[in-house]
Amino acid sequence: MLAAIGCASLRTPVRRPLGGISGTVLDASTGEPVGGALIGVRDGQSAMSNGRGEFALAPLVDGNYDVTVEHAGYLPASAEKIAVERGYYTTLAVKLIRGPDFGAPAPPGSSIVPPVFVSGPAVTYPDLTPQLQGKMLVRCVLTIQGEVTDCLPDQDVPELAPVIRQLEQRRYRPALRDGVPIQVWYVFTLRFPGY
Repeated sequence: MLAAIGCASLRTPVRRPLGGISGTVLDASTGEPVGGALIGVRDGQSAMSNGRGEFALAPLVDGNYDVTVEHAGYLPASAEKIAVERGYYTTLAVKLIRGPDFGAPAPPGSSIVPPVFVSGPAVTYPDLTPQLQGKMLVRCVLTIQGEVTDCLPDQDVPELAPVIRQLEQRRYRPALRDGVPIQVWYVFTLRFPGY
């Protein structure tokens, strides 16, 4: 593990047949969330942290994964052999250290650019039962065409089906790495009324 990543390995049970890696990316000096960080594993899957710094790579098969985290202006970070077990998410707390070029514009074509919302419905919530009050995370794939697919809520709740359909009708300008569109897992945070 390099100094630029703090790894708090916490296993959280999920109701899914496979496991995954989730967590939050923070600025090590301020503690503020870092959105737009690219998180990758050795098999080529990648995720991008949202505006709250949250990310998820899922589903992943059982095994140990080498994780890398990149963001313009920060030192790259990595951790080796992060264990993933069926039915659990391993949670990472990533704290990125600012690099010497923090705040300077990135050279053209050499940056990571987060996805940008282009069109689609606003998320509206169905009538909710009391147990759905609060916050829920939905992990979706944002394709290189800007489509939202393969959404997985962190809980199996039938009442969320209309919300998932709304997310999957949205379109985004895709995430870019060095000017090339990339497919990423992206976390949408749903905040239910009263939260």
